[in-house]
Amino acid sequence: GMRRDKCGAAAAAGFILACARAPAELTRGLRVVVELGCVRNSIGSDAYVADEVITSHAGKRVLVGNTDMEGRMVLADCLSHLRARAIQEALPRPTFLSLATLTGHAKLSYGSYAVALDTAAARAAGGVGSKL
Repeated sequence: GMRRDKCGAAAAAGFILACARAPAELTRGLRVVVELGCVRNSIGSDAYVADEVITSHAGKRVLVGNTDMEGRMVLADCLSHLRARAIQEALPRPTFLSLATLTGHAKLSYGSYAVALDTAAARAAGGVGSKL
């Protein structure tokens, strides 16, 4: 059910808490930024409507083909926001990890398993998916 849709954000919150509680010698030089994308999937005047065109944080226009896309849109917006922040702060080599519970489409693609995937750009830069 929908109660598991919060597992990605919960894992990210747990990770940042573990980093905060870890001994300093284990986290020296490590900077961790977590952005939790939380959304309420409800019916109302602000809900997504099929065939509606909305604009993402990155300025890309997206056609709503499936109203069960709010999690993917929030994840994309979070990653776009973090990318902008990394550019603004001139971070030398940021690593982006998304922990998401995109249950519907992930389950169709991979079944009931956890998946670590790198994008082509991440693979070209050395990737992290194969190291997890």
